[in-house]
Amino acid sequence: MSQKRAILKRATSEQWQRRIEEREAKVRSAVEHRVEETVAELRARHAKILKAITGKAVEALKQLPLTSAMDAVRALDIVLKQERLLHGEPVADGVRVNVAVQPTVGPPVPAAGDLGDYMQRLMEIAQQQGLIPTTG
Repeated sequence: MSQKRAILKRATSEQWQRRIEEREAKVRSAVEHRVEETVAELRARHAKILKAITGKAVEALKQLPLTSAMDAVRALDIVLKQERLLHGEPVADGVRVNVAVQPTVGPPVPAAGDLGDYMQRLMEIAQQQGLIPTTG
Protein backbone atom coordinates (compact mmCIF):
# COMPACT_ATOMS: atom_id res chain seq x y z
CA MET A 1 0.00 0.00 0.00
CA SER A 2 1.35 3.44 -0.90
CA GLN A 3 1.86 6.15 1.69
CA LYS A 4 -0.83 8.27 0.12
CA ARG A 5 -3.43 5.51 0.43
CA ALA A 6 -2.34 4.68 3.97
CA ILE A 7 -2.79 8.30 5.05
CA LEU A 8 -6.16 8.54 3.30
CA LYS A 9 -7.34 5.30 4.93
CA ARG A 10 -6.26 6.45 8.38
CA ALA A 11 -7.80 9.91 7.90
CA THR A 12 -11.08 8.30 6.93
CA SER A 13 -11.10 5.75 9.76
CA GLU A 14 -10.19 8.36 12.40
CA GLN A 15 -12.54 10.99 10.89
CA TRP A 16 -9.89 13.70 10.69
CA GLN A 17 -12.07 16.03 8.61
CA ARG A 18 -14.98 15.92 11.08
CA ARG A 19 -12.66 16.44 14.05
CA ILE A 20 -11.00 19.43 12.37
CA GLU A 21 -14.40 20.97 11.60
CA GLU A 22 -15.53 20.45 15.22
CA ARG A 23 -12.38 22.13 16.56
CA GLU A 24 -12.78 25.04 14.15
CA ALA A 25 -16.42 25.43 15.22
CA LYS A 26 -15.39 25.50 18.90
CA VAL A 27 -12.70 28.10 18.23
CA ARG A 28 -15.09 30.20 16.14
CA SER A 29 -17.71 30.03 18.91
CA ALA A 30 -15.17 31.04 21.57
CA VAL A 31 -13.95 33.97 19.46
CA GLU A 32 -17.53 35.15 18.79
CA HIS A 33 -18.30 34.93 22.51
CA ARG A 34 -15.21 37.00 23.37
CA VAL A 35 -16.11 39.59 20.74
CA GLU A 36 -19.65 39.86 22.15
CA GLU A 37 -18.27 40.30 25.68
CA THR A 38 -15.81 42.94 24.51
CA VAL A 39 -18.51 44.89 22.67
CA ALA A 40 -20.81 44.70 25.71
CA GLU A 41 -18.01 45.99 27.97
CA LEU A 42 -17.24 48.76 25.49
CA ARG A 43 -20.88 49.85 25.33
CA ALA A 44 -21.17 49.81 29.13
CA ARG A 45 -18.01 51.91 29.45
CA HIS A 46 -19.25 54.39 26.84
CA ALA A 47 -22.66 54.63 28.52
CA LYS A 48 -20.94 55.40 31.85
CA ILE A 49 -18.82 58.13 30.24
CA LEU A 50 -21.85 59.63 28.48
CA LYS A 51 -23.78 59.66 31.76
CA ALA A 52 -20.94 61.52 33.49
CA ILE A 53 -20.69 64.08 30.68
CA THR A 54 -24.46 64.56 30.74
CA GLY A 55 -24.38 65.26 34.48
CA LYS A 56 -21.57 67.79 34.10
CA ALA A 57 -23.28 69.50 31.16
CA VAL A 58 -26.63 69.76 32.94
CA GLU A 59 -24.92 71.15 36.04
CA ALA A 60 -23.07 73.70 33.89
CA LEU A 61 -26.33 74.76 32.24
CA LYS A 62 -27.87 75.38 35.67
CA GLN A 63 -24.96 77.50 36.91
CA LEU A 64 -23.70 79.39 33.87
CA PRO A 65 -25.20 82.46 32.22
CA LEU A 66 -26.55 81.98 28.71
CA THR A 67 -23.49 83.51 27.04
CA SER A 68 -21.10 80.94 28.53
CA ALA A 69 -23.42 77.91 28.41
CA MET A 70 -22.71 77.09 24.74
CA ASP A 71 -20.06 74.50 25.66
CA ALA A 72 -22.58 72.74 27.90
CA VAL A 73 -25.18 72.79 25.11
CA ARG A 74 -22.61 71.39 22.67
CA ALA A 75 -21.64 68.67 25.15
CA LEU A 76 -25.29 67.68 25.61
CA ASP A 77 -25.83 67.59 21.85
CA ILE A 78 -22.82 65.32 21.39
CA VAL A 79 -23.91 63.07 24.29
CA LEU A 80 -27.42 62.69 22.90
CA LYS A 81 -26.10 61.77 19.46
CA GLN A 82 -23.63 59.29 20.93
CA GLU A 83 -26.34 57.70 23.09
CA ARG A 84 -28.55 57.29 20.02
CA LEU A 85 -25.67 55.65 18.15
CA LEU A 86 -24.94 53.42 21.13
CA HIS A 87 -28.52 52.15 21.05
CA GLY A 88 -28.53 51.70 17.28
CA GLU A 89 -30.86 54.60 16.55
CA PRO A 90 -30.33 56.97 13.61
CA VAL A 91 -28.63 60.29 14.27
CA ALA A 92 -30.00 63.33 12.42
CA ASP A 93 -29.84 62.50 8.70
CA GLY A 94 -28.51 58.96 9.04
CA VAL A 95 -25.59 57.57 10.97
CA ARG A 96 -23.32 60.53 10.28
CA VAL A 97 -22.31 62.38 13.45
CA ASN A 98 -21.25 66.01 13.30
CA VAL A 99 -19.22 66.34 16.47
CA ALA A 100 -18.31 69.96 15.83
CA VAL A 101 -21.70 71.63 16.18
CA GLN A 102 -21.77 74.70 13.98
CA PRO A 103 -24.73 77.04 13.54
CA THR A 104 -26.19 77.36 10.07
CA VAL A 105 -26.32 81.16 10.41
CA GLY A 106 -23.66 83.39 11.85
CA PRO A 107 -19.97 83.17 12.59
CA PRO A 108 -18.26 79.85 13.34
CA VAL A 109 -18.28 78.72 16.97
CA PRO A 110 -15.13 80.02 18.72
CA ALA A 111 -13.02 78.55 21.49
CA ALA A 112 -14.54 78.58 24.99
CA GLY A 113 -12.79 81.83 25.99
CA ASP A 114 -14.40 83.86 23.18
CA LEU A 115 -18.03 82.90 23.81
CA GLY A 116 -19.10 86.35 25.06
CA ASP A 117 -18.22 88.07 21.78
CA TYR A 118 -19.65 85.16 19.82
CA MET A 119 -23.02 85.32 21.60
CA GLN A 120 -23.13 89.08 21.09
CA ARG A 121 -22.50 88.62 17.36
CA LEU A 122 -25.23 85.96 17.15
CA MET A 123 -27.68 88.32 18.87
CA GLU A 124 -26.84 91.05 16.35
CA ILE A 125 -27.40 88.69 13.42
CA ALA A 126 -30.70 87.48 14.90
CA GLN A 127 -31.85 91.09 15.33
CA GLN A 128 -30.82 91.99 11.76
CA GLN A 129 -32.81 89.06 10.42
CA GLY A 130 -35.84 89.96 12.53
CA LEU A 131 -35.68 86.80 14.59
CA ILE A 132 -35.67 88.76 17.86
CA PRO A 133 -36.80 92.33 18.54
CA THR A 134 -34.17 95.06 18.70
CA THR A 135 -33.47 96.51 22.13
CA GLY A 136 -33.75 100.23 22.85
